[in-house]
Amino acid sequence: MTVVGEGGLGKTALALKVAYEVLDDEKSDFEAIVWATAKRTVLTLDDIQTIDGAIQDSLGLIKSAASQLGASTDESVVLDEVAQYLNSFKILLILDNLETVLDPLLTRFIRRSTGKSKILATSRVGIGEMSYPFRLGGLSTNEAVQLLRTTAKVRRLPDIYKAKTDVLRGYVVGMKLNPGFIKWFVSCVQCGRQPDVAITNPKIFLDFCLSNVYEHVSQEGKEICKAMIAVPGRHPLAMISYLSDLNGDDLQQALAALQSANLVSMINALTEAGSETVYELNELPRLYILRNHAPTAIEDAKFKQRKRAVAKEFERLQTDRGNNRYNPRSIACRNQADAITAKLLGDALARSAAHDFDEAIRLVGQAKELDPTFSEVYRVEAWIEAYGDRPAAAAEAYENAIAMEPNSAPLRYWYGGFFLRVSNDAQLAAQQLLIAETLDPEAPAVLLELARVEMYVGQYDEADARLLRLLNDLTASTRHRRMAYDTWIQVKIRSATTALESGRYSESLDDVRAGYDRFVSVPEDLLDERIFGTIRRGLNILGPLTEKLSVSGLRPEVERCYQDIDCLRYSPLLAMKQPFQSRASTQICDESDVGTSAVGTIDTVNVVKRYGFIQFGENKRIFFHFSELPNAILHAKIGIAVAFDVEQREGKICAVRVHPRQEGGDANHIKHGIIKIVIADKSFGFLTDPVGGDLFFHRSNLAAGIELEDLRPDDPVCYIMGRNHKGPIAIEVRPR
Repeated sequence: MTVVGEGGLGKTALALKVAYEVLDDEKSDFEAIVWATAKRTVLTLDDIQTIDGAIQDSLGLIKSAASQLGASTDESVVLDEVAQYLNSFKILLILDNLETVLDPLLTRFIRRSTGKSKILATSRVGIGEMSYPFRLGGLSTNEAVQLLRTTAKVRRLPDIYKAKTDVLRGYVVGMKLNPGFIKWFVSCVQCGRQPDVAITNPKIFLDFCLSNVYEHVSQEGKEICKAMIAVPGRHPLAMISYLSDLNGDDLQQALAALQSANLVSMINALTEAGSETVYELNELPRLYILRNHAPTAIEDAKFKQRKRAVAKEFERLQTDRGNNRYNPRSIACRNQADAITAKLLGDALARSAAHDFDEAIRLVGQAKELDPTFSEVYRVEAWIEAYGDRPAAAAEAYENAIAMEPNSAPLRYWYGGFFLRVSNDAQLAAQQLLIAETLDPEAPAVLLELARVEMYVGQYDEADARLLRLLNDLTASTRHRRMAYDTWIQVKIRSATTALESGRYSESLDDVRAGYDRFVSVPEDLLDERIFGTIRRGLNILGPLTEKLSVSGLRPEVERCYQDIDCLRYSPLLAMKQPFQSRASTQICDESDVGTSAVGTIDTVNVVKRYGFIQFGENKRIFFHFSELPNAILHAKIGIAVAFDVEQREGKICAVRVHPRQEGGDANHIKHGIIKIVIADKSFGFLTDPVGGDLFFHRSNLAAGIELEDLRPDDPVCYIMGRNHKGPIAIEVRPR
């Protein structure tokens, strides 16, 4: 057994007490007690004096024990002889101040001593796996005050032992509750020093306790100590890693050595999020390092800059997470140190997105080493494992994360999404999502996911109720409202599919029509290609319904519904902001225009509500409905030149008999060009006009019946000049 602790705690005194108690114990069956000390120095008031003839190595310590046992002290046999004595008799061997003679020979000696004897050692550092360490802590404040008062009374210092308890308490706290420090302090006062001077200038005492320990600390360990001096306080492993720029085994070995030397303590601290393992530089070592090995100004600035960088990154992560807690790339940090681990997790997610799963898992492993109790480490691991098609590993990681953070609504949400999409288990998904809803009742992401689950299991009314809560939430983001509208339409399409498969054809038709009505109600600024794709899935239902209801009176209704949906095409122009136009200089046409014919350019369209506006004349605008423009889905595009008549219908002036403007071969209207490039996967291309300029065109700008894939570079084409929000474009593009 080794009594371990910093200098001055009373390790030697405790070992002596044990020796005398064993000696006085009549029931003790020890046949001998042997004391051997490797103490090299002695502390005085003003100096640390070297002891003449002090033992310098472990061999000298073993020789000292051999001489007391009457064994040979010859170096060639002393190790074996002392070990034989220990194995043959029951001896208490006390080895004092082992930190000064630690070497491999001592370890071999202890291994050979396997008999009935016991070895009790004292050391300022741990001696490894061959020992059972007993860590000696400091005194409590009351114990330290009592020791100070008693020692002062023995030394006849009435100014100390008669002082008020609050005064003595201030003294012992300044002495870090260290018994050796207290005794040295009393000796200093006894010799005439002022108490405050003795406490504030303890260099000799600190050197006596720590110089022979600190000199054996590795460079990595000293870097950690300097970092903890520059940035005081308790720090988790991740923060120490970042401040000292150490990782992996180097970091672990350096910290283990510092703990073994009693320079650093590991503490299991309680936080709002639970328990957390942190490290703290002990008070006596802090004083010693500050006075003897303090970081330079450059080193101090380096450590403080790193701490500021961590704080800044933490603030950024908190801001990002506040914007969207349910983004899988959003890391929930508990404190500033978590920002360091979060950086590794962010890199891991980026590598998984690039399908480099081995590197992603390696980075997660590093994050685990820094903080194995951080639930986000396991949540990100689960996300990566699921993305890498390893569902069993993903499920285990999610369970680990849930065990650490059971009340995290985002974590329950992601776990529910995993069950829904990867495991295809809607029941387990619903369990997790309902917990998430309890924890965060109005979270749009949770409401959406729950609505999807209910839709998949056929609970269409429940899904609608949740979606309507979200659609009526004016604070919901554009993204969530767009997804809610898409899911709201999906509910009717899925309901229609279920009815069709069950032979309820009339009900299926009603659901498709209801889905179309929902589509029409979507605000124009929320429409996107996905929503168009969702409603067009209704065509897959209406096709079979046409056959099933061929002899029914519902056949015309099926065909009308089919026609309404079939004409819907997504145009990227719907997703573009229309350029701002001042309405102050634009006039709505009046009765003086009724009965006239005019030409103009379409400047606004609403595909969903099937209307638009034409600009003509001197900045006039006129309304038209798609029913007045043949094949409006193809021709109702911004920039198209049209001819029309002006009439007044039901009290409203509008354009009727609208048709694309034909100017029979006018070279200024129909132009010729050459295809320069076609980017089919992006749905656009460029052509070269007659004067060598480049003109943009989109798939939606092609003439009727023309596909983008039909065009090749250098193909001759004809086109009409149009405009979009960025300027001139080519429209009605077709091969010549």
